[in-house]
Amino acid sequence: MAAVLTACSTSAPAMPSSTEPGAVHEFLTGSEAGSRLEAISTYDWPDNGAEPAAYFDWIAADATSADSTVATRAGESAHALAVFLGEEHSELESLPSDLAAAYGRALTPFQGALVGDDDGIRGFGQLGGPGDFSAERGIFSVIATNAEAGERFVESAYSRARAIAAGAAERVCRDGGAATAAVRQAAELSGLAASADSKRDERLQATDEVTHAMAVACVSVAKEPPQGRITDFIRNGVLMSPEAAGRIDLGLEGYFQSQRDYLAARGIELNGFSDAFDAAIGR
Repeated sequence: MAAVLTACSTSAPAMPSSTEPGAVHEFLTGSEAGSRLEAISTYDWPDNGAEPAAYFDWIAADATSADSTVATRAGESAHALAVFLGEEHSELESLPSDLAAAYGRALTPFQGALVGDDDGIRGFGQLGGPGDFSAERGIFSVIATNAEAGERFVESAYSRARAIAAGAAERVCRDGGAATAAVRQAAELSGLAASADSKRDERLQATDEVTHAMAVACVSVAKEPPQGRITDFIRNGVLMSPEAAGRIDLGLEGYFQSQRDYLAARGIELNGFSDAFDAAIGR
């Protein structure tokens, strides 16, 4: 593909033969996929990209299909979109708004896969090499050209990061084991989200949110009752929310530290979170 994308063409670009998943998958995974997506993404659509957006609506729904063939087709299609956005993000600052939203919807189920957590996802391979998140950051930046779509995509990534961490904490606190990989994945996905988040890019906030998600999960399944300072923030067997805890710990320093201590006592360390977050955000 050319290093610099051409200006918006005067003639409508070629599209898949239909909106049927098979036709779109063939279009996206063929040898000319990059140039085809370039033409679609740089064309001056009179409907803000609503027409081409309709071709990608099926991907998110099929991503979690129990039918492995259906799920793989969705994953391979989403991967083609991700590769294109990751490679050409610097040239897509004027992406039609509806198309940016469609790309965001299609890629949302695959956010975990961007950091190695497939969660049963099929067909979506790795994008960059180890420690290289430039393509992944590019995806977030392109989708964020549509403010509303970008906000949804970013918030979904934060939520997925918390879910990855909470799931690992639940397994460790119930059955034993380690959560090192999940902490790294949660940190990396939080960092990617923060790279496109103009409102929130603080590592500490992301750390606290993941810590809280893990502590809540651990308290809910641990065989032994909590000990230490964290008990000040537990009511009826449930860890208080930050909003509720703020009434008794104004700055919440003790609240979050008690959770880190509680998790550490169960073998869950968050020491590597900061480095993984910084690598993903691009610091």
